[in-house]
Amino acid sequence: MSYKNFEYLVLVLGATAVIGTILLMVMNSNGASEITGQLLILALLFGGLHFGRKGALVSFVSATLIYILVFVFTQDKLNLSNTVMLFSRLILYGGVAFISGEVCHRFSPEFAITRVNELVDPITGLYNSRYIARSIEKAISEFDRYGSNFSVTVFTLKNDIFEGLDKHEKQGILKTIGSTIINGNIRIADEAARVNRKKFVILFPHTNFDDATYATIRVRSTIVDYLRGLDIKDAEENWVETEIFEYPKDSEKIETLSIELATRLAEKLT
Repeated sequence: MSYKNFEYLVLVLGATAVIGTILLMVMNSNGASEITGQLLILALLFGGLHFGRKGALVSFVSATLIYILVFVFTQDKLNLSNTVMLFSRLILYGGVAFISGEVCHRFSPEFAITRVNELVDPITGLYNSRYIARSIEKAISEFDRYGSNFSVTVFTLKNDIFEGLDKHEKQGILKTIGSTIINGNIRIADEAARVNRKKFVILFPHTNFDDATYATIRVRSTIVDYLRGLDIKDAEENWVETEIFEYPKDSEKIETLSIELATRLAEKLT
């Protein structure tokens, strides 16, 4: 659930509660000040949940001033009972504003992080298959509209690389290859993803086959040099297989790859 949906849920629940109390007040012939007071709670909820602490403060001050004005003009005279009711309402406003503002401040980043984590590979920090599939679909749409070609490279690591290694060592190699080598050897506009245990995909926007080939050779050579620097014996160039496609020349293959990535079932990548 996104924070926006969470915000809507809380507002709907708050609105239901407020409307319910207003109906009771109307049935019991309560004054306009109390009905207004209940409606202002919704403004406090929205200000805090949507804008955070600053929004909560502004909505609290505004609601307080509005309620006091309505209260003064609708009451015949002030007495102890009215005064207690006024201050109770203001205390309620303060509590609602504080809680809603804190909910936004503390939970909005958490919801955002959760959303990001749904699109990111936890080991390498690269994107996952779901995200890169969307990016490829977007690139295809841009070609249809503007004629902007692009290329896609698929890197596949051979099983020989991980032979005899434990889980921690495998993850260390994958992390270095993904977050350091691949991410460090592509442009800002390029997008890279780890799509299964040993496969990576790089999207090169506005790039023809020759330029994508040059970039692919550079990345593959860096990966092989890194493997040779480890205690992995006989690291060879063919341990890192590559496939390069250019759109629209290889449109069928790229579209098939996009569909496979988009429909890929959740897979344990560790």
